[in-house]
Amino acid sequence: MVPAVAFLPQCIIVDTRRTGPVWPCLCRKVPEKGNSRVRTWKTNIQEQENVLIMLYRIKTYYLLAMACMLLTFAAASTVGAAVKMPAFALPSAVDGKVVKSSSFRGKAMLVTFFATWCPPCRQEIPTLKKLQEEFADKGFSVVGLSVDEGGPRVVAKLVKQEAINYPVLMADRATANDFGGIAGIPTSFLINRKGNVVKRYPGYVPHALLVKDIESIL
Repeated sequence: MVPAVAFLPQCIIVDTRRTGPVWPCLCRKVPEKGNSRVRTWKTNIQEQENVLIMLYRIKTYYLLAMACMLLTFAAASTVGAAVKMPAFALPSAVDGKVVKSSSFRGKAMLVTFFATWCPPCRQEIPTLKKLQEEFADKGFSVVGLSVDEGGPRVVAKLVKQEAINYPVLMADRATANDFGGIAGIPTSFLINRKGNVVKRYPGYVPHALLVKDIESIL
């Protein structure tokens, strides 16, 4: 089981074509007719309804948070060794040259989906750079897959700004779907030397945990 503190919130990818949740409305208008005692009674009822609405929403948010936490734990569990990493051929964000997944054959990999506008993604860059420095000479590589829709120029700017030392490619929708769908970013996948996906990480993951997992497959 992965500790709850191991993951920070993700940036959620939202499909703007879909409508958001609709909160049930428990309010109702209270007539103002009648004597002051009746009006006071109706006002107290309205205040109680407002409190119930607030408690209902708090309970709903709490249940949603718990559900997200359980999904995080489930998603971070070990994946069966028979799950092959999907093949890809994607352009580099820096020079546009196509990089194929076959060029990493025999290497362990950490494939991470990210975007330049995602704060947790930006936060994990120093960790990924450090992993690349520590394990590159042992047959390991980080591979960044950008889901930015603004094109490679903005991604190349980030690569230069952060002095990123690992390959950064421009992912497409098909690639994200091949990896099982990416609902939030960053989402990373640990790949062993045989090309099998052994672990999936939703959200930012601490350096120490990644080091432990990487060392276990090298």
